[in-house]
Amino acid sequence: MKIELHVHSQYSDGALTPAQLVNLAEEKNVKYLAITDHDVILGLKEGISASNGTEVNFIPGIELSCSVSCSKDDIHIVGL
Repeated sequence: MKIELHVHSQYSDGALTPAQLVNLAEEKNVKYLAITDHDVILGLKEGISASNGTEVNFIPGIELSCSVSCSKDDIHIVGL
């Protein structure tokens, strides 16, 4: 079973629309797909809608950008 839980759409730093990502997932036989755009949920409704009637189980997600006061590094937290 193929699972992809960390994909970005055009609403973040990806190139495809949420519907295109769902279609691609279906073509590649991915059964579980989560779109986890950086700091936005703009594509989730489109992804949910596009997955209706397909074999793709859509999981709403987000990738939150964080910073830690004691570090210069950014931290990215994926939420599903």
